[in-house]
Amino acid sequence: MKRPDFPLSEAVSWFLADMQSEVMPTTLATYRSHLTRFCASLPIARRTLAAIEPETIEAHLRGTRNGNTKMNKAIALRSFAKYLARRKLWFAGTADAPPSVLRAVKQPRPSDKGMAGYREAE
Repeated sequence: MKRPDFPLSEAVSWFLADMQSEVMPTTLATYRSHLTRFCASLPIARRTLAAIEPETIEAHLRGTRNGNTKMNKAIALRSFAKYLARRKLWFAGTADAPPSVLRAVKQPRPSDKGMAGYREAE
């Protein structure tokens, strides 16, 4: 089932609450930061799950110059989309096999300089 009118802020809250036991606190804080900024970047009328589409995400990522930050944003958003697919709130596919709507979004490669970016599993 797809629920395009579901409030984005509520879905983000669920995701962050459920991820507390699955990821490190620093990863959770990074997810919170990137998802909150993504929500804030959208017009109020578009703050629903319908905004989570590859075109919207790619446009959001293009606004980031730092390669590591861009990669971490992509990981946070893709993790969120996978969560939504597992919960059957927002996905592309059948009810039996709900793949993430962002499966086509590729995460950018990080720079070799500085701190390594998060792996997708993190």
